[in-house]
Amino acid sequence: MRSFIPGRIPSTRRGLLLALVLLASSGIAFGQQVTVNSTPGLGGANHTVFVYDPYAWAFKGNDIAPVVKKHVAGGGAASGQQYAYTELREGDAPTDDKPATICTAVTFRDLINKNKNDMGVLVISSHGGDGSVTVEAFASAKKRDEQYDKYTKSPDAKDPPLFTTAEIAKTSNPDGPGISATSKFIEKYRQLNSAFVYIDACEGETLTDAFTKVVTGSEGARVAIGAKGCPGVEGSFKYAQRFFADLDGQPVERRSDDTRLELRAVGPAMTTENKVDKSVQFSISLFGSATTLAPRVREERGGFAFKCPMGKGDTIDLVFDTECEKDKLPDIEVTGITIGDAKWQGDIKFISHELKIPVTGPEAPARTFKFTMKGDKLQSGNNQATLDGNTSPALVKDGKGVNAQGPSNSKASPDSYVVEYQDCKRVH
Repeated sequence: MRSFIPGRIPSTRRGLLLALVLLASSGIAFGQQVTVNSTPGLGGANHTVFVYDPYAWAFKGNDIAPVVKKHVAGGGAASGQQYAYTELREGDAPTDDKPATICTAVTFRDLINKNKNDMGVLVISSHGGDGSVTVEAFASAKKRDEQYDKYTKSPDAKDPPLFTTAEIAKTSNPDGPGISATSKFIEKYRQLNSAFVYIDACEGETLTDAFTKVVTGSEGARVAIGAKGCPGVEGSFKYAQRFFADLDGQPVERRSDDTRLELRAVGPAMTTENKVDKSVQFSISLFGSATTLAPRVREERGGFAFKCPMGKGDTIDLVFDTECEKDKLPDIEVTGITIGDAKWQGDIKFISHELKIPVTGPEAPARTFKFTMKGDKLQSGNNQATLDGNTSPALVKDGKGVNAQGPSNSKASPDSYVVEYQDCKRVH
């Protein structure tokens, strides 16, 4: 999607969490042979998805912003991981008299530089080239060149130019002239606080390193993926539809439920979708494959935590696919059995992916019981994303609630994790 025409002119806790993030991204799990994921963002409620789209007016029916909003934000609809949503999109084509005002080199700089406390996901939908992405569109080369000079030249030696010629470049693409941000621009201004970056632009893969690599004084992304080569507009749109639906846990025909759950992570979702349509391929940064939008309870591949009958002396050992906040304990309600205090496991101070709950009664194991874990206080260890449980949507399949299918927990649509047996037959 979005190709250039040839002729381009050239804190202690946070540190600990980042180290754990890198280990998890490498597939190292604590206490079991499975990958433990992390959510994007560090140090607080980095829970906003930002969409930057300077060519919304040109992409029209193939604009990916509504797809991202549906699956990452959702807004209480029938899907979505309930992230806050902010977009910078140019809905009208720029003219010489009315240039772009929403998507400019300045607004892009401020987007990646001034939102570190909110940044969870950054989606860039634009044109691109080797080592750069268009951030400001123009109606004519003349206006583009005038603005480029304003950015890069200053008549007063005491007042340096806004950007250097190494940071922005003049470019041309099928939708007109543009000014592009280079890898130097990104490395200088980014304060992304371990966000997830999705680059839907031609040669987007050439910027994944700029968004993620270690640069002194600049906070990079946890993970970035970008398009290889120059896929078509329609193909890129369909790829985004599939990829973000995967992260949202949406079902796909002829795909097993275990696979659906495992594709909620960025790396597995990208690898799988790369196989669907060979004309659209994405590439991922060195680290960060194990990134999810929200935690879920593992049930697949022998990981189910319950047995029936259940009684005194048993243990409910809940394992989550994503590191959770250890300072908080979820509210739990039970009927038919009694339980003791839940305790997070592991020696790491701030995060854990395993919660053990002792069963204290009855003496004679119960064949009918119900367990409900509320989702609002079960939060990821990075950005406080809450549990994607099995009560929202209210679907029951094969005697159990459908697990980890968006929407996830929100005030408007609370999501809990429920297990219910009646005479040792699972009914939820």
